[in-house]
Amino acid sequence: AMIAEVEAELRRRLGTRIYGVDDETLEGVVGALLQARGLTFTVLEAGAGGEVLRRACKVAGFLGGEMGAAPLEASALLAKARNCCRLRQASWALGVSLFAAEGNNRMIITLARPEGDEVREFHFGGPPQMAPNWATNMALNLLRRRLTPDT
Repeated sequence: AMIAEVEAELRRRLGTRIYGVDDETLEGVVGALLQARGLTFTVLEAGAGGEVLRRACKVAGFLGGEMGAAPLEASALLAKARNCCRLRQASWALGVSLFAAEGNNRMIITLARPEGDEVREFHFGGPPQMAPNWATNMALNLLRRRLTPDT
């Protein structure tokens, strides 16, 4: 009760940027959104060391995926993600490619879905050993935002 007013103001300002509270995880929220819409997804991961697939396994609606050691550029990533989607008969395919380097990490996320494909590229600093976790968070959050109305 003591924080209700502050929480209400934060929700007003941040809207759908808030994905959960208390024990809710990004994986749990994405899974619930997928289930509510009767959708499934697959993952094509390249260069992130298995982190995306490891966390995707915790999401309801995940139908498996593929991992490559070397990162892929956007067109190859999207093509392989589409193929992964077709092979697993998933509704959507999430592609994540990570080019990790000290102070200059680059990530490409693709989302293949019947409504149209999406390709996003992000650059961020920080230690490369943290990049797989950040890439996974960004990818799952993009999926969450596409599943959430008005985002």
